[in-house]
Order: sequence, then structure tokens, then C-alpha cells
Amino acid sequence: MVSHGKRKSRADALGLESPDLAPATARYELWKAARTKSDGNMTSSSTVLISQRIFTRPQKQPIHDTIIHEDDDMAEAEDDPLSKLMTRLPRLKRAPLELYWDLKVFGLRPHVPVYITLTYALEVIGGDRMLNISIIQLWCMYMDTFVVDQSRSSMYGFVEPQTIQPSGNTLENRQHYLQTWMDESKRDVYLVSYIDGVIGKSRSQLVQILYPKVLDSWECDFYVMCWIKTIIRAVITDDWNERFKSTAPILEDTIRQIRQEWTAYLLQRWS
Repeated sequence: MVSHGKRKSRADALGLESPDLAPATARYELWKAARTKSDGNMTSSSTVLISQRIFTRPQKQPIHDTIIHEDDDMAEAEDDPLSKLMTRLPRLKRAPLELYWDLKVFGLRPHVPVYITLTYALEVIGGDRMLNISIIQLWCMYMDTFVVDQSRSSMYGFVEPQTIQPSGNTLENRQHYLQTWMDESKRDVYLVSYIDGVIGKSRSQLVQILYPKVLDSWECDFYVMCWIKTIIRAVITDDWNERFKSTAPILEDTIRQIRQEWTAYLLQRWS
């Protein structure tokens, strides 16, 4: 468990207003260790600059002033989406990024954009917290690109996670959205991130991905994201109970891969 004092130090170094926003110290140390050679030198000059600019605060730098500098060339040289996203945190601190989905993704017009804020970006960078629903929305948008690329648009559909939340949505509205979307699009399988028993009978399969209770609470969102990806890439269409019966925790490498893919898609959409 990272102490409050260490969290505060990390928050000060990153120019963040709250210690709760600071990524875990252990992951920061792993970032540096992975890019440090046996002789003590870093793997490249760009790595040194990223480490200095992102993770250190000049002695005379006021704590309340962010010191994360933007330099896309450095991050691109590292070929690491998470590092590149860190260089763009100042932009998110000024204003959230607004992204819109295509009608075909969820069967809804995007009247409200998907907002990616500084806090949400730090949730992905840290990799050890519960994820905001906007992160799940963007993951579904990303996964839809695979469905299209694999010419399986008639097979898999996505249910917009915010629209089916009990909070702010009546049961009637949720039922109407789901039934209309399924009747009109006629996909074989609909992948659902969150649901509260709102659908009646349908010829299609409505697959709700539930995380095992043995997982830490923050892992549940990565579990859902991992299974959405697995179902689509492995072309899974049946035997759900058998496939979901495992209670094994998600491998750290798997979580990191999800974080990298999500971030790479975010950066691709960020123009």
C-alpha cells in the first residue's frame, strides 16, 4: 500500500492537485527500471529527457504549477503509447478531450460526447484503479474497428454502457433502446459491459460479462475489457458459462497490453 506521503510527493512532482491522482510509485519505478541499462545509463537520450521532464520538479518550480512538458517526438521515439499520453496530460488539465462515436457502434446518435479527462487518463496510466465508464465506452469504439476490419459487423454488436445504467435512465427507456437496437441491427451477439435486467426475449444473444468476485474491485473493468477483446478476436459465439467459469486473476502483462491498446486508440483519435 503506497503511503499518503509518497502519494503526495508523486502528486507534487507531477503538478497534480490531489495525491489521489498520482500514479502508483511502484509503476513509476518500473518505468524507469525498464529503461535503465546495467551500467546505470538510460536506453536513449529521449528516455532521459522524458524521465527528467515528467518525473522531476525543478527546485524553484512552484508546486501548483504543472511541470509535465509536451514533446511528442520524445514519446514517439520510445514507441510507448502510455509515455506519449503522459506528455499530453497538460492539455487534459486545461480541458477534457471530446470524442464522438459513429451511429453504427451503439445504434445511438452521440448527443453527448465521450469525455476523456485528466483523471480518466491517469486511471489508465496508473493501471490500479477503477475505471470511469468513458474509458469503457472508448474501448467499445476501438473494438468496433476490429469487428469492421474482420468483416463481422453482422455478428457482433455493442450496447452503449451509459444508456443502460439505472441512474438517469428509466427502465422503459433502457428496454426501448436495447430492443430497438437489437431488432434493427440484427447482430448475432451483443456485448454488454453493464446491465440491470432490462431485456426481454430476442433471437440474438445478449452477453453480459461479469467479473469474478475474487478479483480486486479495480480489476473488474480490465476483466470486462479483456473478455470483449478475446470474444471478438477469437470469434466466440457460444458456450459462455464454460468460458467465463475461470476465477483466475488477470495477468499484469494482459492489463498492461489493454492499457497500451486503449491509449494507442485514444492518441489515434486525438487530432
